[in-house]
Amino acid sequence: MTLSLEFTNGNAAGGSLNTRRVNRQHLLEAVRRSGPISRADLAKATRLSPPTVSALVEDLLHEVGLLHEVGMGTLRSGRPPVLLQFNGEFGYLVGVDVGSRTLRVALADLQGKVLARRQMPTDSAGGVAIVDQLCAVVREVFTTTRRDSAKLYAVGIGAPGVTDVHAGRVIRAVNLAGWVDLPLRDLVEARLGAPVRVNNDANIAALGERWQGAARRVSDFVFLALGAEVGAGVVVGGRLHRGHH
Repeated sequence: MTLSLEFTNGNAAGGSLNTRRVNRQHLLEAVRRSGPISRADLAKATRLSPPTVSALVEDLLHEVGLLHEVGMGTLRSGRPPVLLQFNGEFGYLVGVDVGSRTLRVALADLQGKVLARRQMPTDSAGGVAIVDQLCAVVREVFTTTRRDSAKLYAVGIGAPGVTDVHAGRVIRAVNLAGWVDLPLRDLVEARLGAPVRVNNDANIAALGERWQGAARRVSDFVFLALGAEVGAGVVVGGRLHRGHH
């Protein structure tokens, strides 16, 4: 997962701003992959100069809060380095699996660490009632875990049936009453106030396995979903492969 870093210094020129933003992104991803890590090792990993790394770390550490210090490293001689770690709880992610019989919700930090899970029967009334149900469960998970719902970074929803990924709509879910041409993304965004992505449930599951599951080191694979229906998510070259229909 890539974080969008839109914090800028309005007094700098556009070109230097873009370079700084790219460098921040590069450095942040290096910490996420390799942390805990020292500033010196970050300079080696990113090929940025030590002064540039120090300046970027100060921004991410004190002004933004995406990094925090987690202790001291070891050296054979000299002062031991301070180690940096990505602050996963800078924000939160919610994953939703809408099944014909079961609704599942998971709350995770930005590193993909699952903090809470909820599972319950899907509302048999169908239609918007299921939308209301899943949003209520999301709010309840934040309350019971004592996390700040204002830090909800994004919601990913796996829906059964045929979906329009670009419009965030469920075109047709045959096992859910009233889920025909349902603007699921817009309905959930209006209720939760966070960006929402909607996709077929097997595709979402494949992306999850690619990010934090069994396929983390696999570039080409097929995820099979066996439930009320049979579905598949196909990843080729590390990217989700979607059909035309």
